[in-house]
Amino acid sequence: MREEIPSISLIEVADVLRRVIRGQAAATVILGPYAPGKEPEVRFVADGFIISIYLEAGFLDYVEWAEAADGRYCAFDDWYQVAMKADLEFTDPLEMLSEKERAVLQRVLTEAPSAPEA
Repeated sequence: MREEIPSISLIEVADVLRRVIRGQAAATVILGPYAPGKEPEVRFVADGFIISIYLEAGFLDYVEWAEAADGRYCAFDDWYQVAMKADLEFTDPLEMLSEKERAVLQRVLTEAPSAPEA
């Protein structure tokens, strides 16, 4: 029986985040309408990806989903389900970063230019 493999790997998303951290990829925050009761998130475009990160008390908590320019899409639940089916400890792309990298990413996204949602 073949295990399902997410269309975008955790490593692929972590690599995009690291390119943003190192300044090798520019990030543009996507501004969307605020909806009461909606989960707080920061969405941004970088290196052909749109990435949504859940915020907890204003800090980056976990990657909710990622979409590649070629149309591939993967969400937190997809990565989680694959890990559970394979009896692996779950991690998300943000957990693959060091504390220092996460702090730099938080700062970069806070200072990044923004654009309205298309």
